[in-house]
Amino acid sequence: MLQDIIDEYDMENNFEYLLGRYIMFLERDGRWKHSGDPRAKIQFKSRLKKLNEEGETEGREYKKMAEWVQKQMFREQKMTEKNCFKTELSNQRNLLNEAYANQREVGNKLQSLAFDSNEESDFMKTSRAEDVAKEELHKVDMELIIMIDERLKKLQKDYDDLLNKYILECDSDEEV
Repeated sequence: MLQDIIDEYDMENNFEYLLGRYIMFLERDGRWKHSGDPRAKIQFKSRLKKLNEEGETEGREYKKMAEWVQKQMFREQKMTEKNCFKTELSNQRNLLNEAYANQREVGNKLQSLAFDSNEESDFMKTSRAEDVAKEELHKVDMELIIMIDERLKKLQKDYDDLLNKYILECDSDEEV
């Protein structure tokens, strides 16, 4: 999936597409809002096309466009990674919920198999000891599951904070 993004933002092969997106970005940003010449946008586009066709990448506007393309590519990659991370986190939570459900089901089956007898036989003493051991194991499992869930939540929060910080830096107009 990340290779698709790299291919989409390849300046050599997709210059026309990227130029169109860059011009739309500049237009939304108000680049030609106060221009007296109605052809300013078309001339700008033609000038950048000509620079690209001639192989000149030294122009200031061409470099700004290349920087913008790199920022957009990196931003889209990070968004894709974030979505993959969210999907993986969701899958982990689903597995965790399935484990909870299976554990409850096994516990219910074990309780339904227990006898309601007043006399204690060797079987019942052994069964109670096994039940106590299973309950202790269940408590430990639940604590581990809770710790894992808390760590996943913390990781998700840290990742979201870093990604949002980077996205805000990408959206700022300081360099473009």
